[in-house]
Amino acid sequence: MKTTSLLLAASASLAMFISPALAAPAAPAAAAPSATKPYPIKVVNPTELPRSFSKSTVTLALKLDANGVPSDIQPISRVDKKVAARLVEAVSQWRFAPITVNGKPVAGPAVLPLEITPTA
Repeated sequence: MKTTSLLLAASASLAMFISPALAAPAAPAAAAPSATKPYPIKVVNPTELPRSFSKSTVTLALKLDANGVPSDIQPISRVDKKVAARLVEAVSQWRFAPITVNGKPVAGPAVLPLEITPTA
């Protein structure tokens, strides 16, 4: 059986979002806190994805700890349960540059769209 794998198109298309709740309200005279978005630094591809999911995008919601370790990974787009389980298993092994606020790593939620493409 042919399988497909996960491929990130370009880091710019990887839409990781941090929650606005991470930024504490600033005093009127204070500068707004600077925050950075997480990005993957270690990617593990899922195994044995059906070809029927080739050329599709699956979006996952997850939490990142202050070290960039993902947890509580849940599909937020409609996807087959077996495919979702394989994606969750793979993404749980990923590592991310952590979210930072004012230069300090913090935990927070993220959304990760994954483009599934066929392997050669």
